[in-house]
Amino acid sequence: MFKGLSSTAIRKTLHPSNNYNDRLIHKIQKMGQHLGYDTFVRQSLLNRNEQDTTKILCPTLIIYSEQDQIRSADEANELHQQIKGSDLAVIENTGHMIPMEQPKALTQVVLKWLNRDYLSSQFEK
Repeated sequence: MFKGLSSTAIRKTLHPSNNYNDRLIHKIQKMGQHLGYDTFVRQSLLNRNEQDTTKILCPTLIIYSEQDQIRSADEANELHQQIKGSDLAVIENTGHMIPMEQPKALTQVVLKWLNRDYLSSQFEK
């Protein structure tokens, strides 16, 4: 049975302020166990360089954290440049696990982006 990532591995994905948040670490371990080994391997083997992001034509919001040790701000900026018309947002005080570390900040960023997009589409009608 897949036990998920170790506490040490999970800590590397988190903002330093969450490195000893045992409740959060346990929650992430449970999530990994639930998703299973095959999902973990599939996600680990994803190669963004194999994807032609210039073909993305739908509204796109790229969200990143300056403190993410898995995906860099440079990578987020590169995606932003490749995806025409995309928007870029940064969320502070989080690592790679933005939805679990800063759920309220993430929700605010997404809602603001969706509402702006919705409002502008209403004026185009």
